[in-house]
Amino acid sequence: MNDVLCEGLPGEVYNVCSGEPCAVADAVRELVKLSETGAQIVAATPAPDRAGLGWRVGSNAKILADGTTWRPRASLTESLRRMLAHDHPLRSGARGRGAPGGSGGSGGSGAG
Repeated sequence: MNDVLCEGLPGEVYNVCSGEPCAVADAVRELVKLSETGAQIVAATPAPDRAGLGWRVGSNAKILADGTTWRPRASLTESLRRMLAHDHPLRSGARGRGAPGGSGGSGGSGAG
């Protein structure tokens, strides 16, 4: 990621992705499996305006074309595993950003 931060063009937005298709439902299933929480997935019926949408795959072509040395190096599973290992409240006892009971962000005003 540092490659993009240091070598990307100022003001540009980059889609950091593998470019490989993956349904959101598949990514969620993998995340739940890796979390080892026993969480249950409850699927909702897609909204009528979304039901017919096909696959949407991110493209990393811009990030590659803008001269950065960034290349995808981790699979989706490995990326999810790393995210969970970094700041997963149920696994590591983390109490940081996004964790239940955590600070929830950048510190706030200090008022109690």
